[in-house]
Amino acid sequence: MNTATLASIGYRVSVRQKTLVDVFNTSMRLYVSVASYKYAIDEIQFVLQCCGHTSYTDWFLFDWQKVDYASREEMAGQSRISDEDYRDLGVPFSCCNLRVVAPCMHMQITDEKTINVNGCAEVISPILLRIVIVAYIMTSTLIIIQVLLVFLITRVRYLT
Repeated sequence: MNTATLASIGYRVSVRQKTLVDVFNTSMRLYVSVASYKYAIDEIQFVLQCCGHTSYTDWFLFDWQKVDYASREEMAGQSRISDEDYRDLGVPFSCCNLRVVAPCMHMQITDEKTINVNGCAEVISPILLRIVIVAYIMTSTLIIIQVLLVFLITRVRYLT
C-alpha cells in the first residue's frame, strides 16, 4: 500500500522542468491580475534568486505591468501599434540580484549584471527532487518498520 502511494506521489509530483515551465508560464500570465500569483512569483524569485522560468527574457513575452504604469500619451498611441512593439523589455523588481551593490536596472535592460539571469525551473527542480527522495526514504523506512513489527508480533505470539 505504501509503495503504491509513493509511486503515485512520485508520478504526480513531476520534477521535469517542462512541467515547471508550464506552471510558471501560467503564473507569469496571471502575475498582473491576481495578487496571490504576483506575491508567489515575487517570493520565489527573491528567495531563490532566479528570474522567469528558463531565463529573465521569459518576462518579455508577458504583459506583467498594469496599464496605469504608462502615461496617457503612451496609452493613446497604443491602439495603433502592436503590443509586442510597445512592451518594455523589463522584468519585475523581484528579479534583481540581491548580491549586487549597484542599483538594479530591471527596466529597459541593457546590462544583465544587476538582475538574476537563471530561470527558476532549474532552481526549483532539484529542490522538488530532494523532497521526493526524502519522502521515498521515509516511506521505505516506514515499510521496513511495519514488516519488522509484523514479524516480531508473530514471533511473540508463536512463543507464547
